[in-house]
Amino acid sequence: MVYLSLCMIVKNEEKVLRRCLDSVKDIVDEIVIADTGSIDNTIKIASEYTDRIYNFEWTDSFSDARNFVQSKAKGKWILVLDADEYVDKTNLEAVKREIKQYDNDMDALGVTIYNFTGTGDQMVQNKNLRIYKNSREIRYERAIHEALVRVNGHLKTVMCALNIYHTGYLAEVAKSKDKRSRNTRLLEKQTQKSGNSSYDQFNLGNEFFSAKDMKKALESYQKSYASDKNSSWASFAVVQIIICLIELARYKEAISVIEDADKIWQDVPEFKYLRGQVYYLQ
Repeated sequence: MVYLSLCMIVKNEEKVLRRCLDSVKDIVDEIVIADTGSIDNTIKIASEYTDRIYNFEWTDSFSDARNFVQSKAKGKWILVLDADEYVDKTNLEAVKREIKQYDNDMDALGVTIYNFTGTGDQMVQNKNLRIYKNSREIRYERAIHEALVRVNGHLKTVMCALNIYHTGYLAEVAKSKDKRSRNTRLLEKQTQKSGNSSYDQFNLGNEFFSAKDMKKALESYQKSYASDKNSSWASFAVVQIIICLIELARYKEAISVIEDADKIWQDVPEFKYLRGQVYYLQ
């Protein structure tokens, strides 16, 4: 029985694909890959792990590609990873067992993603739905930073213990693959549809943060938090606001934000760490 399918979309990922697939092989029950036009050794490397490789003509929409590869999967549940991501084998094995308790009452599971940025000395953390039931009623929407939805009804979700590590925001990687210009273009296109939603502003802030443009990143994170203070990413937006203020040497403002944030999210350790960092730098 195919229980857990890994579904990926790739293009020119020869430098990182093997790391990703090595981290999941022998744990997932099948690997399904959609290639959107690789001209390097991506397909050759992928074929060492699976024969379920499909060509997909890029449509300027990550959701279109995600939904296509889902249509080829046979598993009851789908795990979504990008080539520049990887997991800890022991962690994934435990989560595969954990998933079974949600077979009858959940549609999708949230995971924690650790995004290494800059030269690897900084990190942006976020939550995302990366495991979901393989159903025609569940699909992706949005051209970039795609979101899972249930076509008819409410998507039932819960957090699980899976951690994903992402290196695509590292400065050298983003520059070599021109990800920033592509992502910014698609995000601007998406914001025209969504009207500058909190989620879009948060992701736009991540793009500016990765590019070391702290003023624009700060502005986007502030807009994200101001437009939806109850979102699942609100605390992460505030963490990024503080980091941007520290990078801009606006220490008094950073302390002020930390004091307010500590009253709302007492269990978020980043605020205590960042307070200590400000005191050290002053």
